[in-house]
Amino acid sequence: EGLPEVSPERGELEQLLSRANEAIAREHLDAAEAYLEADENDKAVERAALARDLAVSKESRKRASKILRGLADGTKWSKATQAHMIDRDQDLVADSGTDQEIEALFDAQGERADQYRTHGIELGRALQAAAEDDLPEAKSILKTLQRKSPKDPIIAFELGHTLHALGDHTGAARNLRKAVDGDPGRAEAVLELTEVSLGLGHKKGAVEALEKFAGEDPRVTQRLGEILIATGKLDKAEAMLEEAVGTEKESAAVFRLLGEIAERQEDYKKAGRFYDKAFAKGPNDPMNALWLARFLSGPGDDAIRAIDTYNALADRDPSGRFLYFRQVGELYLKLGHVGEAIDILSNAKGLTPPSRQEDLKAVEELLEKAYAAGDD
Repeated sequence: EGLPEVSPERGELEQLLSRANEAIAREHLDAAEAYLEADENDKAVERAALARDLAVSKESRKRASKILRGLADGTKWSKATQAHMIDRDQDLVADSGTDQEIEALFDAQGERADQYRTHGIELGRALQAAAEDDLPEAKSILKTLQRKSPKDPIIAFELGHTLHALGDHTGAARNLRKAVDGDPGRAEAVLELTEVSLGLGHKKGAVEALEKFAGEDPRVTQRLGEILIATGKLDKAEAMLEEAVGTEKESAAVFRLLGEIAERQEDYKKAGRFYDKAFAKGPNDPMNALWLARFLSGPGDDAIRAIDTYNALADRDPSGRFLYFRQVGELYLKLGHVGEAIDILSNAKGLTPPSRQEDLKAVEELLEKAYAAGDD
């Protein structure tokens, strides 16, 4: 409810996905603002950056930009946060069109900053227009630049990225292929081409693009693994991911995906080992903790560890407390700890946003079970 409609010419599934992304973006923004109040600026930046990537509405994009711009003034971020921002191509400072602000946009491109700078102020203006959500203006500038340099991979990438945001998947795919061919080391281009290809229904093309560059970047390896698992090619995914273990491509995501494969194969002991390795390698990534907690709650059959993991998640991710506490309450109920279950579920109910009707219904049903168990 209250989520924006997207272009009516898009398919029903794409409209639903866009609205889902907007809902997730709003939760990231709520979390970012909570982190700001707690003076945890690095976490606020990370959440605002995620929101900026997912947001559909101008309102949410402006909220994200406001947080990022506010933190850009006088805040020293950790190296990890700076790297995160560069990876996501965030435009940290983009306001009125001054040369200084355009320089900041170029600097945000990381190792490609000098390459971007050689294209001159026109490319900077295109980046600034995109940062201010004026995508038609960005498209117009980039089209003009491409007529002058039709094979330039940087212009092709930015134009493909802009067309993707505008919903022109065919045009986006054409330009992103140019970007990948001209600069095969740019993981962002490969990953976005993959998503565009999937949006067009070209699964084979998406997999081929990832397979070609899987050795170049851990993010490409991860995405290829996710797609292979989702399409049921478990043996192929497992072989590729195992090759990454012990190399520079090894990451928490590799172990998490290997855990998912083992779980699907009902090898729960092996799955548990991989989920533990993923959590040990990336303890600050909520995704690793969430997968571990979910596994421990089910096939892993370790409710106490699951409760501890969900509680730790609630401390790190305030916006998701109502969900984590609900899981903890359900686990307490299974263990027969009715009093603890009632306390934590009551807390979860109070934290659940009124707009989350399904979640409210779920926690209320659990509370009813807990009270009934207490009466017995």
